[in-house]
Amino acid sequence: MMGDVRVRIEAGWALEQVRPIFGAQSGSGTTSTCVLFGRRTGAAAPPPAVVERWQGALPRRDANEAEAAHALTKTQAPWPRPRTLIGVSPYRDRFRQGATIVPRRFFLTEPEAVSRLAARRDAPVVRGRVGALDKAPWTGVTPPRGPVETQFLRQMALGESVAPFRMLATFTTVIPADGCTLIDSRAAEEAGHRYLAAWLRDVESKWAEYSNKNSDGLPRMTVNEQINNMRKLTSQLGPQGIRVIYPASGTRMCAARVPSDDLIVEHAAYWCTVKSIAESGYLLSILNSDLVIAKIVDLQPRGEVGPRHFDNLVWTLAIPEYDPAEPLHQHLAAAAARAETVAAAVDLSAAAHFTAKRRAIRAALAEAGVAQQIEALVDALLPP
Repeated sequence: MMGDVRVRIEAGWALEQVRPIFGAQSGSGTTSTCVLFGRRTGAAAPPPAVVERWQGALPRRDANEAEAAHALTKTQAPWPRPRTLIGVSPYRDRFRQGATIVPRRFFLTEPEAVSRLAARRDAPVVRGRVGALDKAPWTGVTPPRGPVETQFLRQMALGESVAPFRMLATFTTVIPADGCTLIDSRAAEEAGHRYLAAWLRDVESKWAEYSNKNSDGLPRMTVNEQINNMRKLTSQLGPQGIRVIYPASGTRMCAARVPSDDLIVEHAAYWCTVKSIAESGYLLSILNSDLVIAKIVDLQPRGEVGPRHFDNLVWTLAIPEYDPAEPLHQHLAAAAARAETVAAAVDLSAAAHFTAKRRAIRAALAEAGVAQQIEALVDALLPP
């Protein structure tokens, strides 16, 4: 019979920078491995002050002690603080993750080549967009293809759509919504939307075949329940006002103002409706600051190339809500307005990949001196 046991942690090994080990470095690259040494005790005790951090590349996964000693180096680092998503900032409750539009190839589209006679302005022919992030079993499923009424084609922002102080490319997406309500193929047919109905019949058929099933063999959820999980899609239908968006992951954080009221944000990004242009600028300056990432880097999951995911970690910092009467907040908003002007003027035609475009914008902001100004302002805003 198991009971409560109190264990005092006496030492620890951090192994997140050891490759390969225990199969922990998966494709997502977000799992870290550690070893803890403890002793059963009756009294509570704080953790040690330091952790031993090992790093290096083992010759094989099951390397012996001699091989590991030759391949790895050891340093001491401060014991990590507890990872938490508890929001200190009031913005923790205001920012929301975008909609889970998965499988993407059922909804994200690209134009299909057709003859001029077959083309229709009110129902362009599109096909599901195949992407490198698609996962099994959907990688083996043929994307839908056909005309779709323009009223059901919306622009959607992915994480890669965001750059510092500027939006990049968005993607045409089939959103089966009549007003603020999602509809299935039968409802689309009854409403006279025959092209959308045909698209959704194809999607629903493939979803029924390949999605996860209950014990009775039926899908655990409908495809509309999937894309509207926790109302992350329908909450974006209808007037939105001024919004700020930032990607959920990356090597450096960035944020931009959402340019369109009807743009849909996908789950690889977070968004928030703000009360004014000034408040959006205030947030943009903070979220584009390297100082913010430096303050949460120890909380980020580590992958193959280092810390990757931001999610809501930034709101564990004491970032106050925008106060229009506070001069420092006003200065941050004004700096963002200048940064948006600089970012908009950067010629991105030669920078094909979104990461290269982000680098080009950051270089322009640094050259203009606005990046340094923002870092100084954010440093004054946030406590040590």
